[in-house]
Amino acid sequence: MKENKNKPGRGYAATACRAIGVSRTVYETAKKKHRMGESLTVNELAVLVKYNELIEDAKLKLESLKN
Repeated sequence: MKENKNKPGRGYAATACRAIGVSRTVYETAKKKHRMGESLTVNELAVLVKYNELIEDAKLKLESLKN
């Protein structure tokens, strides 16, 4: 199985869900609704924001290790 190095691991989504206190289904629904341009619930928006924060933190840490 070939890995795609441009996509973050599934652990970020699970961590975001745990931090917000929602199930993985909420995250998956939020991704789908966001892609389709539909409005999101408060929990869906919160989990996507937390996911993006985790990804940005990881990118910053990776960049600091490179320097």
